[in-house]
Parts: sequence; structure tokens; C-alpha cells
Amino acid sequence: MGLQEPAAFYDHLRASRLLGDTISSEEFAGCEAILIAAAGKLPMSWVAYCLATAFHETGGSMAPNVENLNYTSAERIRAVWPSRFPTIASAQPFVRNAKGLANHVYNGRMGNRPGTDDGWQHRGRGQAHITGREMYAKLDAELGLGGDLIASPDLALRPDVSAQILVAGSLKGLFTGKKLNDFIAAKPTREQFANARRIINPDNNGGKVADAALVFFAALQAGDWR
Repeated sequence: MGLQEPAAFYDHLRASRLLGDTISSEEFAGCEAILIAAAGKLPMSWVAYCLATAFHETGGSMAPNVENLNYTSAERIRAVWPSRFPTIASAQPFVRNAKGLANHVYNGRMGNRPGTDDGWQHRGRGQAHITGREMYAKLDAELGLGGDLIASPDLALRPDVSAQILVAGSLKGLFTGKKLNDFIAAKPTREQFANARRIINPDNNGGKVADAALVFFAALQAGDWR
């Protein structure tokens, strides 16, 4: 199961230039991890969406990353979390204070315990960020990791684990309650791909993700995904 013609898949991606003129080792590893995690589980259109989500969420690198909370201005912090910081002065102590900021904005919710470093320890990681102790625990149980993901959150940065999180979370609606089957047919449309953004985040980036998904779908067709 999976790609029958891997070279054709990557040739199509190179020709599309979605990942640039060449495919780096990091981009290749990210794609491969998702393709392996999806093999035998997802039809072509759903795989395309997972690949496109990783592309968007990682800024095109396809590699798992960790949430950057090292903000350099109080104005930016307040813009991101207006309800948490009613004034510029209230945000000032968290400029270039990533750990303090994470604990301030994330503790007391998402399963993070007040007065601990849970917010920092369980900040966003992966190809589709998981955030909060509760979400780490949910994905740990889903993947059968026996508590390792909670004890060592950086495990979500390992390409194979990150890809399994992305695939399982999208398939079963573990991120937002919305899942692949809610939106995407076997023969997908751009509109379906755009609406499926709600699987990860109900923001206004659906069109961008949809355009990438169409490229990945064509590449998977070229690679004879089964």
C-alpha cells in the first residue's frame, strides 16, 4: 500500500516547484514520514490534505517544529493574546520571556496545571501543532505511546511520531472535532480542501492550504497512490 511510483511523485513535486527548485533532505523526510503514516489508512485525497497541512503549518519545510514564543515586543504579544493582556504594560514582562509567556497564556486550561511549567512543556509541536497537556495525553493514548509523549513532549518533533499525530488527528477529529471524512471526497474539489481547514484551525488560510493540496493530489496521482 502507498506510493507505487515514488520517483514520479517527487518528479511532479519538483516540476510544480511547490517546495522550490529542489527537494531538500528535510522536505523529503517530512513527506516520507506522512506517506508512511498514511499508507493503508488514507485515500489519496486525504493524504494530499495531510501533506498540504504540514506544508502550510511548517512554512514549507515539511519538518516538525516547536512553537516560537520568543516575542520581541509587548505590542505583538498583546495583538496575539488581546484577552490575556489588556494593556501594553501587562505584556511587557513577557518580552523575550518565552517560558514565562507560555505558562501565563496556557496554564489553567487545556489540561495545564496552574503554578507549573505545563504551559511551557506542552507548547505547540509537530507538523500540525498539538498544544496543552490534555492534547498530548490524548495523542499519547491514540498512538499507544504509554505516557512517553507526556513525559517527553519533544517526542512530537520526531518525524515519524509527528506524522502519526497529523494522520490520526485528522482522521479521527482529535484536533478540533472536525475530521477528514467531514469535508473531502475521493475526487476532491478546491472548495472541499479549503473548507477542511477547520480540521486544524478555523482561520482564513483554507485557500492557501487548498492550493497546496491540489498540487500534492496531482503528485500522488502521478505516483499511483493505492
